[in-house]
Amino acid sequence: MELEKKLELIKDVLDVESLAPEDNLSDIEEWDSLSALSIVIMVKDEFNRVLTGDEVRNFKTIQDILDVMS
Repeated sequence: MELEKKLELIKDVLDVESLAPEDNLSDIEEWDSLSALSIVIMVKDEFNRVLTGDEVRNFKTIQDILDVMS
């Protein structure tokens, strides 16, 4: 899956207009525990990959999320 499609999936989950891989999650107002759970569900549904709690806790940037979307 190409980068733009992955970014679209993340934008849909976070309900934001624009994102870049270098964006810090702490700077995104919509990023919270519910968003993190939604990312976990999206990655499972779209990429058939189960994320661990440690993986999610280590997310600092959008790129960190993109890295697990393979």
